Amino acid sequence: PPTDGGTTPPTDGGTTPPTDGGTTPPTDGGVNPPTDGGTTPPTDGGVNPPTDGGTTPPTDGGTTPPTDG
Repeated sequence: PPTDGGTTPPTDGGTTPPTDGGTTPPTDGGVNPPTDGGTTPPTDGGVNPPTDGGTTPPTDGGTTPPTDG
């Protein structure tokens, strides 16, 4: 007798979570020694951009053909 191929279920791709970029701390410039006097300006740490996780596409399960007995 032939076997019924049936169907293969699709898989749910789901989503990839984004990563939090966080912040880079600024550096303290401090003070230059007496020969110069002045001050060293601090550096601006700014913000790191987060990464977009996007979406993983689902796979199409399709149909398994029956076998001819």
